[in-house]
Amino acid sequence: HTDEAVGMLIFSEEFDTPGVVNTSQLISGTFESPVLGDSLLYRNFNIVEWLEQADCASCEISVQVRTAGIDTGVASATYVGPDGTAATSFTSGEGDLLSLVHLTHPYIQYFVTMEGSTAESPILEDLTLSVYEN
Repeated sequence: HTDEAVGMLIFSEEFDTPGVVNTSQLISGTFESPVLGDSLLYRNFNIVEWLEQADCASCEISVQVRTAGIDTGVASATYVGPDGTAATSFTSGEGDLLSLVHLTHPYIQYFVTMEGSTAESPILEDLTLSVYEN
Protein backbone atom coordinates (compact mmCIF):
# COMPACT_ATOMS: atom_id res chain seq x y z
CA HIS A 1 0.00 0.00 0.00
CA THR A 2 1.33 3.44 -0.87
CA ASP A 3 0.65 6.68 0.95
CA GLU A 4 -1.78 9.02 -0.74
CA ALA A 5 -2.15 12.76 -0.21
CA VAL A 6 -5.66 13.82 0.69
CA GLY A 7 -7.00 17.31 1.34
CA MET A 8 -9.76 17.87 3.87
CA LEU A 9 -11.69 21.08 3.33
CA ILE A 10 -12.64 21.81 6.90
CA PHE A 11 -13.97 25.33 6.70
CA SER A 12 -15.99 26.57 3.74
CA GLU A 13 -18.02 29.50 4.98
CA GLU A 14 -17.00 33.15 5.04
CA PHE A 15 -15.80 34.29 8.44
CA ASP A 16 -14.92 37.93 8.98
CA THR A 17 -14.38 40.42 11.76
CA PRO A 18 -16.85 43.30 11.89
CA GLY A 19 -15.79 46.97 11.73
CA VAL A 20 -16.22 49.37 14.63
CA VAL A 21 -16.98 53.09 14.84
CA ASN A 22 -13.85 54.06 16.80
CA THR A 23 -11.16 54.45 14.11
CA SER A 24 -8.30 54.21 16.63
CA GLN A 25 -9.15 50.57 17.38
CA LEU A 26 -7.58 47.62 15.64
CA ILE A 27 -10.12 45.04 14.52
CA SER A 28 -9.28 41.48 15.46
CA GLY A 29 -11.07 38.19 15.75
CA THR A 30 -10.29 34.55 16.39
CA PHE A 31 -11.74 31.19 15.47
CA GLU A 32 -10.94 27.85 17.13
CA SER A 33 -11.88 24.69 15.28
CA PRO A 34 -13.27 21.57 16.88
CA VAL A 35 -10.83 18.67 17.26
CA LEU A 36 -10.57 16.91 13.90
CA GLY A 37 -9.27 13.48 12.96
CA ASP A 38 -9.87 9.78 13.00
CA SER A 39 -7.31 7.43 14.47
CA LEU A 40 -8.14 4.78 11.88
CA LEU A 41 -8.30 6.87 8.71
CA TYR A 42 -6.65 10.28 8.79
CA ARG A 43 -3.03 10.40 9.84
CA ASN A 44 0.04 12.47 9.18
CA PHE A 45 -1.34 15.98 8.88
CA ASN A 46 1.27 17.81 6.84
CA ILE A 47 0.01 20.98 5.08
CA VAL A 48 -2.27 23.85 6.06
CA GLU A 49 -3.59 26.27 3.44
CA TRP A 50 -6.46 28.72 3.18
CA LEU A 51 -8.24 31.13 0.90
CA GLU A 52 -8.83 34.69 2.00
CA GLN A 53 -10.13 37.78 0.28
CA ALA A 54 -7.06 39.64 -0.90
CA ASP A 55 -8.54 43.14 -1.26
CA CYS A 56 -7.69 44.05 2.34
CA ALA A 57 -4.15 45.48 2.23
CA SER A 58 -3.88 46.07 5.98
CA CYS A 59 -5.32 42.70 7.00
CA GLU A 60 -3.51 39.63 8.28
CA ILE A 61 -4.65 36.08 8.88
CA SER A 62 -2.46 33.69 10.85
CA VAL A 63 -3.00 30.08 11.88
CA GLN A 64 -1.55 27.82 14.57
CA VAL A 65 -2.21 24.11 15.05
CA ARG A 66 -1.96 21.60 17.84
CA THR A 67 -2.05 17.82 17.54
CA ALA A 68 -2.11 14.71 19.70
CA GLY A 69 -2.15 10.95 19.51
CA ILE A 70 -5.63 10.77 21.07
CA ASP A 71 -8.53 13.19 20.71
CA THR A 72 -8.64 14.03 24.41
CA GLY A 73 -4.93 14.91 24.36
CA VAL A 74 -5.34 17.82 21.96
CA ALA A 75 -6.69 20.22 24.60
CA SER A 76 -3.47 20.00 26.62
CA ALA A 77 -1.20 20.47 23.58
CA THR A 78 0.25 23.88 22.69
CA TYR A 79 -0.72 25.76 19.54
CA VAL A 80 2.35 26.07 17.30
CA GLY A 81 3.46 27.42 13.94
CA PRO A 82 5.61 26.01 11.13
CA ASP A 83 8.75 25.53 13.26
CA GLY A 84 6.87 23.63 15.97
CA THR A 85 7.02 26.44 18.55
CA ALA A 86 4.35 28.70 20.01
CA ALA A 87 6.39 31.74 18.92
CA THR A 88 5.45 31.31 15.24
CA SER A 89 2.29 31.16 13.12
CA PHE A 90 1.44 30.14 9.59
CA THR A 91 0.96 33.41 7.68
CA SER A 92 0.80 32.29 4.05
CA GLY A 93 -2.47 30.88 2.83
CA GLU A 94 -0.68 29.33 -0.15
CA GLY A 95 0.24 26.28 1.92
CA ASP A 96 2.87 25.63 4.54
CA LEU A 97 4.27 22.37 5.81
CA LEU A 98 3.50 21.47 9.40
CA SER A 99 6.41 20.67 11.69
CA LEU A 100 7.56 17.05 11.71
CA VAL A 101 6.26 16.67 15.27
CA HIS A 102 2.72 16.45 13.86
CA LEU A 103 3.36 13.56 11.48
CA THR A 104 2.35 10.79 13.88
CA HIS A 105 -0.58 12.57 15.49
CA PRO A 106 -3.98 11.67 14.00
CA TYR A 107 -5.91 14.44 15.81
CA ILE A 108 -5.59 18.15 15.08
CA GLN A 109 -7.13 21.47 16.06
CA TYR A 110 -6.39 24.86 14.54
CA PHE A 111 -6.65 28.44 15.79
CA VAL A 112 -7.09 31.37 13.40
CA THR A 113 -6.27 34.97 14.29
CA MET A 114 -7.53 37.74 12.00
CA GLU A 115 -6.42 41.34 12.25
CA GLY A 116 -7.44 44.36 10.24
CA SER A 117 -8.22 48.04 10.53
CA THR A 118 -11.50 49.81 11.13
CA ALA A 119 -11.81 50.41 7.40
CA GLU A 120 -11.19 46.79 6.41
CA SER A 121 -11.52 43.39 8.00
CA PRO A 122 -10.01 40.10 6.84
CA ILE A 123 -12.25 37.42 5.38
CA LEU A 124 -11.33 33.74 5.62
CA GLU A 125 -13.16 31.85 2.90
CA ASP A 126 -11.91 28.32 3.50
CA LEU A 127 -9.14 26.37 5.20
CA THR A 128 -7.76 22.99 4.10
CA LEU A 129 -5.60 20.52 6.02
CA SER A 130 -3.80 17.96 3.90
CA VAL A 131 -3.03 14.53 5.28
CA TYR A 132 -1.46 11.27 4.21
CA GLU A 133 -3.62 8.20 4.55
CA ASN A 134 -1.83 5.13 5.77
